[in-house]
Amino acid sequence: MAKTLVAGPWLGEFGWEIMSWQGHVRKMAQGFDSVVVSGPPGHEALYEDFCDTYLPHFIPGDKDCWKLHCDHRSKEALENELVLMAKQLNATRIKPAGYVAPDHQKLISYGNPAKVPDDRVFDILFHFRLRHDRGQERNTPSVLASGIVQRLPKNLRVACIGSKEESVCFPHFKDMRGLPLCELMDVISRAWLVTGPASGPLVLAALCSTPTISWSSKRWYSAVRMNNRERMTKGWNPFHVPCKVLDEFGFQPPAIEAANAIKEALDWARPWKNGHLRGLGVSG
Repeated sequence: MAKTLVAGPWLGEFGWEIMSWQGHVRKMAQGFDSVVVSGPPGHEALYEDFCDTYLPHFIPGDKDCWKLHCDHRSKEALENELVLMAKQLNATRIKPAGYVAPDHQKLISYGNPAKVPDDRVFDILFHFRLRHDRGQERNTPSVLASGIVQRLPKNLRVACIGSKEESVCFPHFKDMRGLPLCELMDVISRAWLVTGPASGPLVLAALCSTPTISWSSKRWYSAVRMNNRERMTKGWNPFHVPCKVLDEFGFQPPAIEAANAIKEALDWARPWKNGHLRGLGVSG
């Protein structure tokens, strides 16, 4: 009899899905004949190398680590649907249950830089958060964004990434928000540097082999038993991609400090990324 795995639903934050769930499901999927995954719409690309059926859910709410704060009836309805499916298929069921260390998962690299056309090749990709629920202190004011770009060389190709709903694009940046996830991963994999406050897209960059500069507070997070410096540089950087965390000033650093850190980063990010691209047979 065919063995089926039913995984999910994933309801939490994007960064947590990347580093504490999809790799866990991939590892658990080994030995099964078919795999069903339930998660947010548009996230199929994270699972397409092993998932046979993807079931998107559309439950709104406040994403918090691996949890979602929302109308409990919506979660119960989805849970009941997956329980019934697992019973009908005589399937094994796994659900998110907190932090999973990267060395207990099977993580893969994402993105294909060879597929990126010239008009989508950028020196720097910015992710400027604009969340309306929790964590608003991590949002980026327009004065900070404009102050950063004014201090960078004018010939740099810069763009903003993220969702249309939870990120913002300011003047002087090309708007690349709202890309399908598979296309976003390609664009990230071809860029020299991704920067902004510590967030899911910057975590994704680590799996796309693109260096990052992030800014953050020094807060220690009990859910992962790390602060963001440890998380971005080590704990959630399984392929050891070069990165730096600016945490002396919190989530809204002085523009001059952020700009200087970005300019310094380009000096080491470009040669590292050039070597990585050459290894893939892609010209820098």
